Amino acid sequence: MCLRQSVAFVGAENERRFNRYGMALIGLVTYGDYGIVIVTAHQVIEDIPGETISVRPNRKDGSSDTRKVVKISVITFKDLAIDLCFAGYH
Repeated sequence: MCLRQSVAFVGAENERRFNRYGMALIGLVTYGDYGIVIVTAHQVIEDIPGETISVRPNRKDGSSDTRKVVKISVITFKDLAIDLCFAGYH
């Protein structure tokens, strides 16, 4: 998998544009119902307004598409010093 396929922008989207707040890595895990997940800084998710985050990966051909993830599904660490979180990406 090339690097361009394994990173994505994370932000908020409205009718007119995508507002980027940070970056995320796309990975594969085997845990419960999870398969493909995004990994990003917890502070990035907290900064995004609303109940959903938008994830926009770039494709090899230069195109992109945006998918919504509900914030409540984000998994964080109990130790707040670990600024990472995971979210299912379908």
